[in-house]
Amino acid sequence: MSNIDNVPRPLVNRRVSRIHPLVTLVGEGALVSRPAPGHACLVRMLKPGPRAALILVVGASSLLAACASTPATAVSAWGTGTTLPIPARPPLPSYSDPKDPVSYLVLGDWMLRRGRADSAAAAFFWASRLDPTLAQPYYARSVALLLVYARPHQAPFAGDVWVPVAKIPLWRLAVIDSLRREALARDPFLPPSYDHLLTGRPPFWALAKVRDPAARGYWLYDFGERELADSVLGVALKKQPGRAHLRELRARAEYELGRYDSAAAQLRILLDTLSHRDSTTLGMGYSSKEMIYYTLGYTHVQRGDTAAARLAFESAVVENAAFYPAHLWLATLASRRGEPDVAEREMATATDIAPTDATMRLLHGVSLLENGAAGRATAELLKAIDLDPWFAKLYFYLGKAHEARGDPARAAEAYEAYASRERLNSGERVWAQSHSDSLRARSTH
Repeated sequence: MSNIDNVPRPLVNRRVSRIHPLVTLVGEGALVSRPAPGHACLVRMLKPGPRAALILVVGASSLLAACASTPATAVSAWGTGTTLPIPARPPLPSYSDPKDPVSYLVLGDWMLRRGRADSAAAAFFWASRLDPTLAQPYYARSVALLLVYARPHQAPFAGDVWVPVAKIPLWRLAVIDSLRREALARDPFLPPSYDHLLTGRPPFWALAKVRDPAARGYWLYDFGERELADSVLGVALKKQPGRAHLRELRARAEYELGRYDSAAAQLRILLDTLSHRDSTTLGMGYSSKEMIYYTLGYTHVQRGDTAAARLAFESAVVENAAFYPAHLWLATLASRRGEPDVAEREMATATDIAPTDATMRLLHGVSLLENGAAGRATAELLKAIDLDPWFAKLYFYLGKAHEARGDPARAAEAYEAYASRERLNSGERVWAQSHSDSLRARSTH
């Protein structure tokens, strides 16, 4: 049996563990200093060696850092990272389905934890191509690309931590930033998964000896102890209510605990804190808050308060008119309200902002199809296929569009293409193959 067959079989269902979209603190198991929110995201490379560390300097945590990009990086902030050469598909274990993105997520995780960051990045890339709607592959690939320039090191009381061995090119950092933003756009509430590979972390038993509630709350969250983390972070915020990164982390914990009302309240306090800081701090720049408003809207959707969600997404657009995820949600909410014209306008805006995003093209095509514009839907779906020919779902809806246009022969071809690309255990794959046979029989008569 080859080494690759030692990759553990996934013991979870289709819901893969979600991944935190932004590394916030990097050091040898310790919290690093935190500059004021609004500073640009920077990665500082210490002198290579066993005591070196990758330090990602951010204003606070993921949502805040995402809002802190400089205008120079904002132009390419929502790319998919495809400026890098397309890597070859890494070989999978014999029992894995090469059409299932989960297979590549599991393989990438296995490789990353064994110090094979470059191969892990390739695996995560193919997971994102097989299903670009997933958030995990984008974040995981961003971490892997960062760790290509580092190597694992055993740090005392911190476990395995990666240390730098070469300087990271600025163009590579731009790709990494873009990938993180893609993950945030798909799910702003991704809990951590690989942070400890960059930071190291103390053993769980040692957390009881950590006196600082902010540090203890952070590590409890990192270990998945959401209930305890929420409680400890509450203590820390009572002492220092202005610490924005703790407020955001507590909102995450409460969201994952299903306390959506409390999570929304924490995010509103966070926005008030940052707005007050902007109004009382003399500076040349403004820290845009579109990602925080977007996350607040996302939370209101979970609460079932569509009016509040709409207001939050509109505020995100006011902060940044080119923030396409907010336009997408505004289109979705308009469709639910029965306002197809508004929905189409917002969807078209989002697609214009992100014309190379196959997911956006798919969603626009489906929206057009639902509103009876099968011809335009077909055009959007074909453009999406040009961008990502491995994404099976595109062919499924292309078949639907061809059927709506009264073209059973082309619909059959599309369904067959879908069945040849969809994962083997998909029920829709079986239906598509059967339906394709029926359409071909009908088109010959």
